[in-house]
Amino acid sequence: MSYSRNSMSIVRYETILRIVLLCVVIAMTSCKKESDEQLSANGCNEVTVVMSVNALGDRNINDKIYEGIFFVKERYVEDSSVIVRVLVTRSMQQAEHLIDYWMKGETDARRLLVLCNETMGDWLTTHDGWSVKANSDILVLDSYHEYEGVYNRYINSYGVSYMIGALVYYFGTERDEQIVNTRSKPALICANKQEGHIKDAVAGFVDGFRSLGGELDEEKCIIALSDAPAAGYDMSDSVFRLSAILCEEGYDFIFPLCGGSANGVYSYAISKIYFNSSNTFYTCGVDVDVNEVVMNSLISTLRSYDLLLKDFIADWIEQKPLALHSTEFLGSKYCGYAYVGGDYRLTNNMEKVLVESQAAEMDYCGKREQ
Repeated sequence: MSYSRNSMSIVRYETILRIVLLCVVIAMTSCKKESDEQLSANGCNEVTVVMSVNALGDRNINDKIYEGIFFVKERYVEDSSVIVRVLVTRSMQQAEHLIDYWMKGETDARRLLVLCNETMGDWLTTHDGWSVKANSDILVLDSYHEYEGVYNRYINSYGVSYMIGALVYYFGTERDEQIVNTRSKPALICANKQEGHIKDAVAGFVDGFRSLGGELDEEKCIIALSDAPAAGYDMSDSVFRLSAILCEEGYDFIFPLCGGSANGVYSYAISKIYFNSSNTFYTCGVDVDVNEVVMNSLISTLRSYDLLLKDFIADWIEQKPLALHSTEFLGSKYCGYAYVGGDYRLTNNMEKVLVESQAAEMDYCGKREQ
């Protein structure tokens, strides 16, 4: 077999090209390895979020937390130095295992662990070896407890709940004269009575309602769905049935402090309106705006953990100075209300009640700190 000069030249060029390409690949692989090692050692930021049990899909505060994480992911989507992980838990035991795995893990990257409820934060004081290590930080959400060396962010629910209690009183005492019962009869459905944000909200509503002369029997009107902390948030079917019972018993306002379980209240209220029933109750959004969905919602309270988390993580990644402990109150960027207007009983008293609620919240928190 013989080759022409042109054929030999082509073979020679192909050989040289293969050698050049091989050298380029080797060089690129080497550079990438060095780059990855340098990134892991010096510039990588790992954010791990442990969600509450069965949290996603509650259309409440946990969905708002996830929304905040989504904003963070979108902001740093093209930044390979930022890694965000969201861990969805099916049980408290699984959450405990995942946190323990993070605590015992070792890496050269900067790490941030976000715990999304008070119960997981309290574990930091009861588990041996669970402490902040070099290059690692921990953030606990929705807890006013101050854990040593750990960030905590709490949006207080007392003031905004006080405002709801006062407005419900005004709403009840200024009804049409044809209605015999001119006083509101509110009920509070709580996920549980152990967690701090629920205790604050209950205290706020009761104080606000009573500040104007409202009468409320706490033993009958305050109902807990569970005796355990971090529980009672995924019982919307049971709450739907409970709403029917409360409605028949003459309760005309339901304050749902039960996260995703509140969807049972909203569903029942919507069904009564849909069938044009006069025997119904009013309610409100808690932590999220439901005014456009639930027609007999008077007002919605807002605790914007989505914005808070987005701001905190951005500052942490950029290594800005951060206060270790922080509580937000009614009127701040992260705590307020949504009101569409249209009802003179609320509109005429809104400004006055807001000022009184802020003053009452400062007094309440001041006494707790003593």
